[in-house]
Amino acid sequence: MNQQTKPDQAKITALQQAYKSTLLSVDKAQAEEVLRTASSMFATPLEVAELCLAPVLEQMGDAWENGHLALSQIYMASRISEELVDRILPPLQEMRGEAPKIALMLLEDHHMLGKRLVQSALRLAGIPVLDWQRVTVDELIARAKQERPDLILISALMLRAALHVRDVREGLDRAGLAIPIYVGGAPFRFDPLLWQEVGASAMGANATEAIHLVSGFLERRHVA
Repeated sequence: MNQQTKPDQAKITALQQAYKSTLLSVDKAQAEEVLRTASSMFATPLEVAELCLAPVLEQMGDAWENGHLALSQIYMASRISEELVDRILPPLQEMRGEAPKIALMLLEDHHMLGKRLVQSALRLAGIPVLDWQRVTVDELIARAKQERPDLILISALMLRAALHVRDVREGLDRAGLAIPIYVGGAPFRFDPLLWQEVGASAMGANATEAIHLVSGFLERRHVA
C-alpha cells in the first residue's frame, strides 16, 4: 500500500458511484476492479472500506428504507461487499485469555460490513472481541445473561434496527445487567441524539472512533 494523501472528495464520490453501479448490476468482477482502483488511491485497506464500500451500502440501505430498492438487492450488495472486504482486511482472531469480554454484533439487520469494519479496526489496535454475529433483541439479552460481557458493541444500518437498541437496554436493565452499550451505524450519524434516546452509553461514527471509545473503556476499567 502506498502512503499518499487521501483523494479529494470528488474522486471519492466517483469511486462510490462506480462501486454502487457494480452492486446494482450484481457484477462482482467489476466491483473487484473498482476496489483495486480504490486500493491504489488510499493509504490503508481500512480507508478503502470506510470511505468507499461502507458509504455505498448505507446509501443503498436508505434507498431500501424508502422503498426504492428491493431487499434482494440489499442482500446481494452486502454479500459481494463482505466477500471483497474479507480479502483486503486483516484476518480476525478469536478472543483468548482473561481479557475483558467485549461482545460485538449486528442487531436485527442484514448488512455485516459495518460490524466487520469495527471488528478489523479493533483487531488492528490489538483489542480482540467476541463476535456474536447477527442477533435479535431476545437472543442478545439471553446471551448477555449467560456470558456476562463487560461491554456490548452494536452495529445497525437501518433505522428500525437502531431503534431496537432501546429494547436491548430495557431488557438488560430488567435482568439486572448494567452492561454499557456502544452503538454505531448510519442512523446514529444522521441523528446525533439518537444514541442517547435509545439508552446507549456512547456512539462511534466510524471504526476509528470505535477504537478510541473501546480504548477509553478499557483504560477506565483498568484504573477502577
